[in-house]
Amino acid sequence: MKSKAISPIIAIVLLLLIVVVMVGFAFFFFTDIFTKASQAGTEQGEKITGEAKIQFRLDTVDTTSDILYIRNSGGVEIDSLTVYIDGNLINITYDPIAVDSVGPVYINDPLSVGTHTVKITTPGPFFVEQKITIPEKFAVDLNVTGLLIGL
Repeated sequence: MKSKAISPIIAIVLLLLIVVVMVGFAFFFFTDIFTKASQAGTEQGEKITGEAKIQFRLDTVDTTSDILYIRNSGGVEIDSLTVYIDGNLINITYDPIAVDSVGPVYINDPLSVGTHTVKITTPGPFFVEQKITIPEKFAVDLNVTGLLIGL
């Protein structure tokens, strides 16, 4: 009995077809991976560049109302700040600070009298650290008794 086999030409065509399908699959698979990696790299680069554009300084301090005035001298709006006083995170309230403007940062906890180290940070690498002095607040006694005005 003679065994029949696939002719060599059909075998070569099948092998070439399998190789072409595998190359096509690998091409689309790796193209998708490289596209996603490239997009993620671009987004990270833009984030880092944006964070590097953040620059600000502590412009003035209103010690009577516990308000820090921040001057945005960078290239992007500041919408995320963290404030530490003497190394302790404090509760603050503020609106985003536009480029080339000054914005108030309200300290929700009253500051005690004395010299304090204020550190203001952003998500990027930039921060400001400065010493401020809170003077004693004047107490005025408005209870006046026995006031006589004579004409």
